[in-house]
Formats: sequence, structure tokens, C-alpha cells
Amino acid sequence: MLDLEEFVPYLLHQAHLSVLRTFEHRLDATGLTLAQWRVLAVLAHHTQVRFGELARLTGQEPSTLVRQLGIMEERGLTRRVASETDRRATYVELDEAGWTLARKILPQAGEVEVQALQGFTADEVEFLRRLLRRIQANAEAQ
Repeated sequence: MLDLEEFVPYLLHQAHLSVLRTFEHRLDATGLTLAQWRVLAVLAHHTQVRFGELARLTGQEPSTLVRQLGIMEERGLTRRVASETDRRATYVELDEAGWTLARKILPQAGEVEVQALQGFTADEVEFLRRLLRRIQANAEAQ
């Protein structure tokens, strides 16, 4: 019988949910959903991302991402930009209000990470990052 308390995918999911619940409270003041936060964070990191790649990086279905971008565009947080070299390609980037919000909320995300990793040494944190990257690579290789 599967012991959920020892099952690594379950433990990863439970840890993920705990961190998200903590962060959701901080998002309340911004009016962002978690899905929109993921868009904001990815665009703040990559500056401009092709639509399909943004869906992959945020873990969202394209139809869901279209809805999220519509809401974010109405708020002046993001904009879509047609590619100058490929008429089929659309890029997404943060608008000025998006950058302002990113500068406000990204440090709070860092605070949540610090809280979640409280008591870990720098070496343990780096080891955890390496392990998580290996888990991801192993899962994606299937």
C-alpha cells in the first residue's frame, strides 16, 4: 500500500500548497490571482515572451492564459506585441503598471521563500534546488 506520508510527489505537492497559501495572502492586496502572478513573474524575469512559451513557463493552458492576459491587459499590466519577423507570433510583455506591480510584489515572493526555507543552510538550499531540478528533468524525460 502506498504511504502518502513518504511519497515524494505527495510531499512536494503539500509543500507547494503550503507556500502558495502563504503567498496568496500577500496577493490579495494586489488583486492578482495566482495564475496572473505567474504571468507577472515570468515576464519580469524574461521581459518579453512568445505566447506559447509563456503558456509553458506558467503551466497554463493557452485558453486560460488568453483569459488571464485579457484581464491583465484591461488593468494595464501587460500588452501583446506582434512579431516583426513572424506574422504568426505574438509576444507578451509587461506594461508600465505591470513593472510597478512586479517591483512591489517580487520582494514579497522572496520573503515567502525565506520563510519557507527558514532553518536551512545555504548549502542545503542549493542542494534542494539541484534535487528539484533533477526531479523535474527526470519527470520531463518520461
